[in-house]
Amino acid sequence: MKLIELREFCKENILDEKIFIVPTRTIGMQIVNKMARDGYPSINLRTVTPQGLAFEICEEYIANNNKLIIDDILGNNLIIGILKDLSKLDSDSFFFRPNLIDSKTAEEVYKVIMELKYSGLEHFPEVKNLDKIYMEYKARLKKLNAVDYCDIIIEASNSSNINLYQEKKIAIASNIEFNNVEEILFKKFKNCTRIKMPVKSVEGHPKNYYYKEDSGKAEFENKNIKFYEGYGTKEEIGIILEDIKRKRIPLDEVVIAYTNSKYVNFINIELDIHRVPGNFGGGLNIESSSVYRFINTIFAWAVNYYNIKEIRPIFINDDIKIDKFSAPEMYEELVECKIVSLKENYDRVLRLEDDTNKDIERDKNLNEFQVEKRIWLKEFFKGLFEAIPRDEYIRFDQCIPKFMSLITRYVKNVNKYDGAAKQVVLETLDKIGDINMEVSRHEYFDIVLSYIKQSKILRSQPQPGSIFITSFKNAGYTGRKNLYLIGLDSTSLSNKVVESPILLDTTKTRISDKISFANDNYEYKKYKVKELLTADFENISIGYSNFDTVNIKVQSPSQIYNELKDIMGERKQEKYEEKKRVIQGRDMVKSATSLETLAECPRKFYLKNIMGLGAKEDVDIRVDRWLDGVTKGIIVHEVLDSYFNLNEEEQTKEKIVELVEKQCIESAKDNIYLLQEVYLREKQNLINACQNIVDIANNDSEWTVLVNELSFGYKRGKNNKIFGVLPKQRIDIMGLELDISGSIDRVDINNIDKNVFRIVDYKTGSMDNFEKKLRFSTGRGKNKDYNYSQTQKLQYYIYKKTLEKILESKKDISLRPEVYKFTYIFEGHEKNGIIDLDFSEEFINVIENRIKTLLDMDILDAQSQVIFDSEGICKYCDYSPVCMVDKGLTKVEEEGGYGK
Repeated sequence: MKLIELREFCKENILDEKIFIVPTRTIGMQIVNKMARDGYPSINLRTVTPQGLAFEICEEYIANNNKLIIDDILGNNLIIGILKDLSKLDSDSFFFRPNLIDSKTAEEVYKVIMELKYSGLEHFPEVKNLDKIYMEYKARLKKLNAVDYCDIIIEASNSSNINLYQEKKIAIASNIEFNNVEEILFKKFKNCTRIKMPVKSVEGHPKNYYYKEDSGKAEFENKNIKFYEGYGTKEEIGIILEDIKRKRIPLDEVVIAYTNSKYVNFINIELDIHRVPGNFGGGLNIESSSVYRFINTIFAWAVNYYNIKEIRPIFINDDIKIDKFSAPEMYEELVECKIVSLKENYDRVLRLEDDTNKDIERDKNLNEFQVEKRIWLKEFFKGLFEAIPRDEYIRFDQCIPKFMSLITRYVKNVNKYDGAAKQVVLETLDKIGDINMEVSRHEYFDIVLSYIKQSKILRSQPQPGSIFITSFKNAGYTGRKNLYLIGLDSTSLSNKVVESPILLDTTKTRISDKISFANDNYEYKKYKVKELLTADFENISIGYSNFDTVNIKVQSPSQIYNELKDIMGERKQEKYEEKKRVIQGRDMVKSATSLETLAECPRKFYLKNIMGLGAKEDVDIRVDRWLDGVTKGIIVHEVLDSYFNLNEEEQTKEKIVELVEKQCIESAKDNIYLLQEVYLREKQNLINACQNIVDIANNDSEWTVLVNELSFGYKRGKNNKIFGVLPKQRIDIMGLELDISGSIDRVDINNIDKNVFRIVDYKTGSMDNFEKKLRFSTGRGKNKDYNYSQTQKLQYYIYKKTLEKILESKKDISLRPEVYKFTYIFEGHEKNGIIDLDFSEEFINVIENRIKTLLDMDILDAQSQVIFDSEGICKYCDYSPVCMVDKGLTKVEEEGGYGK
């Protein structure tokens, strides 16, 4: 079999029908497109994979016999049914006990069955009853009139249609990978030509490759290869974009190759942020789209007894099309219906069985807007119950059409990504709608979601003016000059040998020498990485993420990364290290909040404001708790604002109860409580907290409330009492100008000197925890002394400066205003529920020195000195999971530092 370039093959057979057999269609299209760009004709040339050619040969056989094609998803579903049935029939001797049978077990068993079939094994081993399982699997395929992919290849090998291909011009990629069954098929093609591929053969062929060129020395000599490390995926990608920008590399000369598909969405996000065009050879995952969220949500809703809490995400995320009202408004109306769960409650409240809307329209308890909302909810849930099966066993062709209509009608296309995802989902559902199988309700949900999750959107070949992003297995065929290979960390490209739990390597050795071992999987990946580097790239950058910011753990480079560095030698390495960077606090502090974060901990500031890491959300749902601390604080502030704005005769204890009751009813719409007693307990706690703070104010003869919730800088500006609508306030702190927006809980005026003011801030949390961050104390009683030199709280000073700015423009209130003190009021009647800060000259000097230290701080150096305190306040920090595992933090432990 001769070996030539594809362009020569096309030139020799220019008018003949030509078939180019390639490892993947993506590879084939890249090669053909590159050839066309270089000006070589490709008339009558088709690219096809070995599996695709087998289907082509068997097309008539499949159509005439109405065969059902079993793919991996349907195969796994068949196996789980077989395991359950065999376990019931022979519970004593069958290996798989009922408690061992789940979807993961079925997936592993199906993988082994297909591996043994592809190896050409005629008799299956008795180990773990694989022989019985396979016999039943064949029987079920026969009953369903179905064939799997391996059967198609075997059928193609024995088909008379193969003679039609003997006269065609067939080219086979020189690095094609055949399994044993495919090898039998392709040996029947007599007149084939081998095509030179852009990648070269290197050492380390996995044992079951065929048509591979002889191993030779890797051609790395004339390549500029660099290695780099990134802290997290975001930075790993950021280094690439910065390198492209710095070197002014044309985007259509760049290919980014990833080792793990998890990188696809990260890369897409970063390209969008930096407005860099890119194309994805393997497409984007569909799971971030509105249509996937919609389907996943309503399936969860159906499984969990139609509980309205389960369907809440599609309303809150605004994934649903509603003409007149917003999605959150519609969910509020659904909560007002008090359905909670169970279909009969939807029938009762929304009258789903009634074809008219007369009962809803006649309901005197509903206003006209509520009537419209109820009618929409009725139509929506009627459509849901019609589209989602409720019978124990169902057929795809009976459910899929209604389900497609539901998606078409209600799923919103927020952007191009959502629109493409919706189209792909509808095409996928249309294909599986013809599956001639009866499955259980839960199996139906699993199968539909599995098909949708494996779908990819916005697939594209390399385009002019765009970066091309694809898997490392396909990246060597673009003809581009610059390769960035990312994801060579020990988790994405692990060298761990994980044996099949169903068929261990020792057993495989006895069965056949054609079956691959567990170690072959890693060897294959390693081979493909080295093979990629032999392509015609001029510049190659190889990186790995040394920290996983998703799972919060340190990562090491993969063995392949280390091997490549050894192969290249030190002369080939270029570390991405510039001269020591200095980032001062004043360079990064942009708001009052960020200044307090820096004061609290430079490492927390670094992770949040420089690394861009978000705090991990608490997803635990507790039965014994209703509202979180933030919501409780909002309620207290709202109640006190309303209360202190009342006339004096209206300020009663009963009024506090009424105001808290109103706020709790509103909060319950978005924060559903599980137990009535928990709701009542927390409501009473809120009443007590508000009453306590009111009592403290009433007992204070020195001050009078001037204004509550003094808001400034909000888009929808509040018309403050006395002050009116206030814009953002620009203040100067030690040479740093900040634009401040916010709300001061309360401003009091002194009863004796009307030029003296104080700021009052309400606190509903722990006073002890707050005070630890505010100041250090020494001594006791009258001898107690406070040290603010390391304070982590600076809100009081920022609000002092802001209120002074506001009062300066209000001469009708005071000609010589002085903000004399700041008072924190915590829950409690006693004096120990109050912290007073007097703005003396000495106190202000200490605070300004503290702020100057923060603004002049070298953040990169300071954050590296932080020592994690597992027993102190660090364990309550949102970023403790990062610091806790960061090995670099232990080296300065004995030297001290910023102990946060």
